[in-house]
Amino acid sequence: MVISKKGGTRKGASPSKRSHFGCANCKAKRTKCDEKKPECSRCQTKGLVCRYGVRLHFREDYESIGKKFGREGVWKKNSSSNPTSKQLALQFRAAFYVDITNANLQFINFRPQDFISGSPRTRIRHRFLDQIENDSGYIADWQLWSYALNYYIEFVSPILNPASTICSSKTSAFESGLLQGVVFEQGLNLKFLIQYAHQKPDILVLVLALGSKYISRIAQEDQKHVWADLASAFKSIACASICPSSSVGTDTLFSLVLLMLYELADGRQELWRANLKHCKQILSSESFKRPNNELELSLLSFSLELLNYQESMGRTACKDDNSFFALEDVLEDAAPSKVSWMGCNKVLVDTISDITDLSFERNQMKPGDYSVLCNTIGQNLQSADLGFKLEHHLCDLGQGSSLYVPIDPTINVEELGFLLACDAKRLSTLLYFKCCLLDAHPEKAEVQILVKEIFCILDYTILQNDFKWVSTLLWTVFIAASQISPNMLESDDFRYKAMQMLDRIEAYCLGNVRDVKEILMHIWKKRDLFNADDSSMGDLKISGKNLSKLNDWDTFVSNKSYNISLA
Repeated sequence: MVISKKGGTRKGASPSKRSHFGCANCKAKRTKCDEKKPECSRCQTKGLVCRYGVRLHFREDYESIGKKFGREGVWKKNSSSNPTSKQLALQFRAAFYVDITNANLQFINFRPQDFISGSPRTRIRHRFLDQIENDSGYIADWQLWSYALNYYIEFVSPILNPASTICSSKTSAFESGLLQGVVFEQGLNLKFLIQYAHQKPDILVLVLALGSKYISRIAQEDQKHVWADLASAFKSIACASICPSSSVGTDTLFSLVLLMLYELADGRQELWRANLKHCKQILSSESFKRPNNELELSLLSFSLELLNYQESMGRTACKDDNSFFALEDVLEDAAPSKVSWMGCNKVLVDTISDITDLSFERNQMKPGDYSVLCNTIGQNLQSADLGFKLEHHLCDLGQGSSLYVPIDPTINVEELGFLLACDAKRLSTLLYFKCCLLDAHPEKAEVQILVKEIFCILDYTILQNDFKWVSTLLWTVFIAASQISPNMLESDDFRYKAMQMLDRIEAYCLGNVRDVKEILMHIWKKRDLFNADDSSMGDLKISGKNLSKLNDWDTFVSNKSYNISLA
């Protein structure tokens, strides 16, 4: 018996065979996919390569055409219009905020046993927290702590270790054969510093003090006192923790080095000089404990290099005695080919110190012995020549613009600038040698040639580029600017450029550049007054090498009352 279908009936809608999350093959054939991973059943049966595609949606694409992104802001169909400002105001009135106070904070790198009452690290933590709670209100703001630490990492650390940024590029001038045998030496390793700060909380507090102090120099006027008070509070905590004991070690010396940098940023030159002397007393003490691990040895080596560099550069202007910051078993012999974080060869720093020492002893020496020592210094300066000249790698655009561009466009500009800066410091040392020991003066042709050559390099490295390590050129600018002759045609131009360079250096410098500007303007004023007589034609009253009288350098530049750091 055949039963016919009723005409009024309809078959029920068959379920959809398509899958929204199926593989690409099933979607192309519009068949249902069982979505098995890594291969669905259909692709496995037919021997096809099963691929699951992902379509990315970006908020910018939707917002550019005025659509909502995903289900954002859409909760139902036919939604009402956006709330008005009055409705939003009512919602905010109903809201309230609660101040959350964290009573017991711990560092994430603590171990479970560190939380046991009475453990040394717990006592250290509570000691600092108690001092913080009793101090100014600003220091209790943990966000300021984080900002000060980040500023130290981003600003101060690259200055103390410029090799990490110079050598980070893929194309290296040294690998391409432009200059073989020159090695960048690391400065203060940030990883070592952070690791050491975990062991010595006093170091961490001084790092925060440095970061806060440098922020106060660039902060807006209404915020300067906040950061200055914060830096002063951190410094007070650290100074109270640096207590004399039966034995002192690397932590005490390194704390004084950081404190010395703080005094430089604060413009306290007399305290900077006092800290230098204090460091010398610690190193000379029989109770000084030598480091027994690689971490402390690295920090001690950096501290000695920084102390020697600071004193050697500063003594050229203030003519102070040598403290001889050196430990034979810590500092290795510096190879002549190595260029360190201080922007010059280590041997060059020792040469600068020898020039200053010889200027003290010249009146008590025989002329023959004096000439032999001067010849030795001159030979050392010639051997320090890297053979890297500006005209070999840069071309002047001409038209009186003094703009230089690399001849080879593929060269790394920062490495080129750093090598030129190293040569500029060598030329400045040669200029210092001639003026301090050989009685040269700005009216001599050899001095004017050196000044012009140095200013060409400084113009390119400081004014035409924006390198973070230009603070290493502070001493170079001072030496060249102090020997500008008032009778030179470029006198006003060089003086103006010197002030421009110091302004640029000040943004990346840890010291007080303002004092350097004042000293230079004082030197220029003395030279202008001395050469005011037209009949003198700028010639110095002291001509030739006269050991019984002051030469040009001692007359116009050096002054024991300066107490200034030029590093």
